[in-house]
Parts: sequence; structure tokens; C-alpha cells
Amino acid sequence: MNYKKILENKGLSVTNARLMVLEYFDISGKAQSMSSLLKAIKGSNRITLYRTLKQFVDKQILMSFSGDNNLPVYCISQAIHIKETYVSQAIFICNKCKTVITREVHTSIIETVFSEFLIKNEKILIKGYCPNCSKNIKL
Repeated sequence: MNYKKILENKGLSVTNARLMVLEYFDISGKAQSMSSLLKAIKGSNRITLYRTLKQFVDKQILMSFSGDNNLPVYCISQAIHIKETYVSQAIFICNKCKTVITREVHTSIIETVFSEFLIKNEKILIKGYCPNCSKNIKL
């Protein structure tokens, strides 16, 4: 993933802080809370990190959703991997290893199911166990 190009394509200045945040999300492959990011990205400033996360969500580089204790959790958005077409995303989070998988969902499905609603933002959050972790789960 070319972090510099992602920032430029979204109209954001390339800074070391933004590059470190993008790289961390790309390498970790997991949803992250603000506190876990502060611990992982050495020398990060809470306010700068908060602003960076907000900008990344606004520019659809990251997605935000409520995690444990209703605190925001962030993951890399599928939108940075696709062209400018708008599709919804389904986010799967493993309850055990916290791996995050995103998949595109065609907007036509959501538009059909919620045809009488004016949809502004679409996120589908699915929690369960990934194939690796589910091997050890007895039903």
C-alpha cells in the first residue's frame, strides 16, 4: 500500500504522524482503539492522533464503530482499495483474536431492504469467530 499516494489522493498533507498511523493499521490488520494506538505509536500525541483519526474517517481512509464499552474503534477502510465508486462495507471482527475483515456489499441490497429510508452512511458490523479461532470453539 502506498501511504503517501493515499494521503495525496484524499487531499491530505503527507506528515510523519499520518504515515505512521496508516502504516500501523496496514501492518496490524486489526481494529484499534485510541488507547492501543497511543501505546503502539511511540511519541504520538493524543490530540494529534485524535485529529488524524477524525480526518481519516471523514476522508474514508478509516472506518469508526463502537467497540467494547461503546468506545470508538477504528479499522482501515475498504474504500482506499477501490476506485471512487461508493459501496457499503461489512466489517467482521473476531471475538477472540480481534482480526478485522472487510468485504464490499453492493448498495443495491441495502437500498432494497431500506427503500423508504434516506441512508447517509452504511456500515454493517458482524462479530463472531474467524476460521482459525472457530476451530477451537465447541457448539
